Amino acid sequence: MSYVLVAILLYIGYRFVTGFLWPVYKATSQVKKHFQSMQENMQNPESYGAYPNSPESEKPKFDLGGEYIQYEEIKEK
Repeated sequence: MSYVLVAILLYIGYRFVTGFLWPVYKATSQVKKHFQSMQENMQNPESYGAYPNSPESEKPKFDLGGEYIQYEEIKEK
């Protein structure tokens, strides 16, 4: 009878470790790695804030000022 009880307790302990403790450990280690990579990115000034191709620093591809020209030209006789 005691062998059955020990087997049941071992099974419950195994299920607890594989079903709860191991996934929690993996999740916390992934979160730590993610936070470490975020801190490394924040310490590197080239990785945030100053984007070389940001919309503010780009010149427009077409002239915004000047005379309006219609798409279809009016032909004179």
